Amino acid sequence: MALHSEDIEVVVLPRRGAKIASLRDRSSGREWLEQPAGELGRPPDYGSAFTNAGLFGWDEMLPTITASSYPDGEYEGAPLPDHGEVWTLPWETSVAGEALVCSVTGRVLPYQVRRTMRAVGARLQLEYELSATSTTSLWLLWAAHPQFAAGGRRTRIVLPAGVRQLLDVWPRTEPRHVPWPGPDVESTNGLSSGTGRKLYALPDARIRSAGLVDEDGTWLRLDWDPDLVPYCGLWLDNGAYARHPVIALEPATGYYDDLALAVRNQRAPQIHPGKPQRWSLFVSLGRGELHDR
Repeated sequence: MALHSEDIEVVVLPRRGAKIASLRDRSSGREWLEQPAGELGRPPDYGSAFTNAGLFGWDEMLPTITASSYPDGEYEGAPLPDHGEVWTLPWETSVAGEALVCSVTGRVLPYQVRRTMRAVGARLQLEYELSATSTTSLWLLWAAHPQFAAGGRRTRIVLPAGVRQLLDVWPRTEPRHVPWPGPDVESTNGLSSGTGRKLYALPDARIRSAGLVDEDGTWLRLDWDPDLVPYCGLWLDNGAYARHPVIALEPATGYYDDLALAVRNQRAPQIHPGKPQRWSLFVSLGRGELHDR
C-alpha cells in the first residue's frame, strides 16, 4: 500500500509486519530505506531470526529487540522471539481519509499496537497506540528499526549538540562509554568491512531527535517527545548482516534491547489495561543545513 504527498512517497507491506519498504524524497529522488535484493518471497515465519529474513526497510520491534523471556507474573518465562513478534505478523490495514492505519495483536502476550501514518509535505507522521488487551498489566518494549541506506553517500549521523558520550553495547559483552562525535561512531565509513556496531544515547540524556546527512547535503531527521520515548539506539552495519552499509536510528521506549534486562534495570514501561500508551514519530526530509533539536 502507498502513501504520498507532493514531497515524499511511502510504501508499506501489511503482510510483512507493516514494514515500511520505501521512503523516497520526490524532489531529490533519494530512497532513504535499504531495498531488498530481488523479488520478495513469502513473508518470514513467526520466530524467524531477523538476520535471515531479508534486511531492508523499516520494521517495528515489540515487545523486545533481542530474543528474551517475559520476566514475571502470569506470563513469566514466555519466549519472546528475536526482534520481537510484530515484524513477522500480518497487520490489519485500512485507509482513514489521508491516513494509513495498521494494527496487530500479539501472539504470546495480550496486547495490540496501532500505527497511523500521514504524509504531509516533506514529513511523515507516525502515531502509535499500544494497549494491554486483557486484565493483566504488561511490560512492553518498543523500538523503531529503520534501515537507512548509507552506501556510497558518506552518510553521517547528527545528534543534538549536548550529546558528548554514547554507550557502546554491541559487539562488546560489557557496555562502555565512548566519546561523541567521532569517525568510528557517526558513520559506517569508520567501520571495517563485515562489521557492525550498536550504540545508545546515555539513558538519561533525553534526546528528542536524530538525523542523517549525506555528503551532498540531503538529510533526514527523526523527532519525538522524550517524555514518551526516552531512549535512542544507533545501529551501524557495514556488511555485518546487510548487503550494503545501513544506519538505523532507533527511538525506543525501553533500554536496552532485552525486555527482561530493561525491566530489571527499571527502564521499561508497563502498560495497564484501559490505559494505552501513545507516542509519535516525525520523519522530515530536506536538503541543506540540518539543525538539531
